[in-house]
Amino acid sequence: MIHAKGSLEEIAAQLQETYLSQLSEEHKKIPYIRDSMIGGCMGMAACDVSQPVLLLHCRDDQEVPFATAEKTMTYLKNAEMIAHDTGGHLSEALMMDMMNRIIAKYS
Repeated sequence: MIHAKGSLEEIAAQLQETYLSQLSEEHKKIPYIRDSMIGGCMGMAACDVSQPVLLLHCRDDQEVPFATAEKTMTYLKNAEMIAHDTGGHLSEALMMDMMNRIIAKYS
């Protein structure tokens, strides 16, 4: 369980522990999955991102738990999340939804 109290480092450690606890043993062996929460994404903390962010996630994702997306949203200052109930980790429906929203917004 993640508690909102504590330093940013303590909260990040709680998030990482929650994320890792939800992975299968098989997925824990895959470096990009195991290490994705260590040091932030590509060395950048989500709370440092000021640009608009569109976060896409499926609730039934078996590689990255949905709780990870929900917690990430609490750190992003300017973000919108598109969530689908089904589709897994690489959802074609989610990608099409994103593309349609971008096209509608900028056309």
